[in-house]
Amino acid sequence: MEKIEIFDFGNSLEGVGKVNNKICFVDFALAGEVCECELESDNKFFYKYKLKNLLKKSNNRIEPKCKYFGICGGCDCMHIKKDKQLELKKSNLRKLFFESNINVEISDVKFKNEFNYRNKMVFPVSKFNDKTIIGMFKKNSHEVVEINRCEIADEKINEVFCHVKKYISENNIEGYDFEKNEGFLKYVVLRKIGNKISLIFVVSESKENAFVKLNQIPVDQIYVNVNKSNKEILGKELKFLCGQEKLFSNELGIIYEVNPLAFLQVNNQIKNEIYGEVLKNISDKVVVDAYSGAGLLSAIISKKAKKVYGIEVSREASKCAVELALKNNVKNLENINGDCSKILPRLIRNINEKFTLVVDPPRAGVSKNILTILNNSALCEEILYISCNPKTLVRDIKLLTKYDIIFVKPYDMFPQTKHVETFVKLRRKKIV
Repeated sequence: MEKIEIFDFGNSLEGVGKVNNKICFVDFALAGEVCECELESDNKFFYKYKLKNLLKKSNNRIEPKCKYFGICGGCDCMHIKKDKQLELKKSNLRKLFFESNINVEISDVKFKNEFNYRNKMVFPVSKFNDKTIIGMFKKNSHEVVEINRCEIADEKINEVFCHVKKYISENNIEGYDFEKNEGFLKYVVLRKIGNKISLIFVVSESKENAFVKLNQIPVDQIYVNVNKSNKEILGKELKFLCGQEKLFSNELGIIYEVNPLAFLQVNNQIKNEIYGEVLKNISDKVVVDAYSGAGLLSAIISKKAKKVYGIEVSREASKCAVELALKNNVKNLENINGDCSKILPRLIRNINEKFTLVVDPPRAGVSKNILTILNNSALCEEILYISCNPKTLVRDIKLLTKYDIIFVKPYDMFPQTKHVETFVKLRRKKIV
């Protein structure tokens, strides 16, 4: 057992201390605390310790609302006061810019709701000693912690979750052993769409009549998804079981069908805040929406823009975007299917006027080819960059050498976790 004084916070909001002049990280410890800790791992560059006892507590420590906190791996910082969480997220973002020699002012982190904000939850289902357990994974493992509710999930999802647990138990549905890669039911995916609930059973193989008496579960839509791979949660094979085959939502005046496999932001309030901020910056402009997905943001932007071009590499998503525009009678939106790095140069030549680029890329960020195209194009006047990964955001901005940063606005899209969503506006430098 080691006595450690914690002097700082890490990028994942864990405590940082020193043992034998070597940096150590302690999950759930706070700066200013003194802890008794047990060594977990010894890396060449740092130690990893487990918090055992608190000898001195920080004033920023609070009692977590969730009884599973620290066991379940879903949340990182429910033990930290809300104001301090926001301060740390801003500080970590500022540190990344500073380390890349980018001098910029960062707004305070904007937040709305601390709890019950998630409109989608993925619950792993485990087979353990002939017993099926449903809950959440422990941190950095495939061991499932059985839970009865999640404090960051929408309350309606929590209500349905209890019924799903009861259904699985009463119908003796076999869970999945993630270590041995054997078993049947892998995940239960619950999503709130408007005021309705969608349920997906993710299974390892297709079985006839595996799910019966589905009227026992009070949801509006039930699908089964077959996924033999363990690399991703959802596979491509989807079968409708019961309820309403199609569910629709209304986002800022755009009505769209929610595909059970489609990506949607998990925090509706913060998503609407960010999309509202985007709309403020594209009034009567030509806009190119790279990484446009199923076309929701492109369609929303079309309400304020002069003309919108959506570029999406997935043929299926691009097809959905075209249908979405038709159903909403959007006339000033053109959806293009293809690789953005190949489509964008040709599109710029055809537009032949100044435009704003909107990017909301995956965690990997924007491809280097696209960044080069933007630097070389005098017609790309502004870039609106929505990012879920600060590291790739800063990396990409550093490469956009022909642009100045106008603002950096972080949003607490994922309260009680280490993650932050960031909206950045860049404008092309004036030639002196």
